Amino acid sequence: MVEKMQNQLGRLYGLQISTPNVVEVKDLSNFNWQVKDNEIVVVVLNSKLRADQLTRKYEVVKYQCHKQGDVPNQVILSKTFEQGDFIKMVVLNIM
Repeated sequence: MVEKMQNQLGRLYGLQISTPNVVEVKDLSNFNWQVKDNEIVVVVLNSKLRADQLTRKYEVVKYQCHKQGDVPNQVILSKTFEQGDFIKMVVLNIM
């Protein structure tokens, strides 16, 4: 799915999107947040979580990215991938 999106968006918008480093994280608070200078953090949260859990996970991601030196980041709910063209807007927002 990631490669398909890379190819489609790359052609459509004239972007070169490198292959992402995909990491599944079970516990955001204990994750080792070592981000390199040219990286962008994109976190996909499970849409089926309770609202308070989603809010807490969102806050952890934003805090950690800010603590690392204002790392560009985007938090996306998994249901966003079901909305077709909306994901293209998310990717352009990241760029």
